[in-house]
Amino acid sequence: MKHLFKNRSIQDLIKYNRQLLLITVILACATLLAVIALVFKEESWVLIPASNPDQRISISSNIYHESYLREWAGFVMKELFSTSPLEVEAQVANLKVVSANSKQLERFFKEHLEFVINSNVSSAFFKKSIKLVENGVLVTGTFRYWFSSSEKDLALEKTYLLRYKRSLRNILLLTAVEEIDLEKRELSK
Repeated sequence: MKHLFKNRSIQDLIKYNRQLLLITVILACATLLAVIALVFKEESWVLIPASNPDQRISISSNIYHESYLREWAGFVMKELFSTSPLEVEAQVANLKVVSANSKQLERFFKEHLEFVINSNVSSAFFKKSIKLVENGVLVTGTFRYWFSSSEKDLALEKTYLLRYKRSLRNILLLTAVEEIDLEKRELSK
């Protein structure tokens, strides 16, 4: 009789352990699905600049909103091209913090530093238009240059293509700055 009682208890214990294992597997699968859904869920934020509360910028975890890209491009151009020989090194260092490591961008920064410092030129950039294109952001504006050796200033209209990529932490990184000749670009289309 004791033997039958022990067998029955062991069978009940095995049945109970199987039920616990099944519940544990179901909970593990549910947790895994919840984590996957959380990781791939699109999150949206609205940025409200302190200087202009009416100008709200929407961004999300999957795409950058057009208004955010326009603000970013305007900041990059102003920071890079509204400069003087005393400020240019600090401005380039600030942009390198939000830039990806690329040979093309390093070459551009080096040439820009050399031009501003060696020519002793001050410049200001006034944006006219910002257009989103497939491979970046086109920024058109007027540059005003003041050379230390001349009293006159020089005003030129130029267009630049800013290329970017998204980092692992969803940060927008500058990858290239290219001067674009719009007349040649229109002819090639």
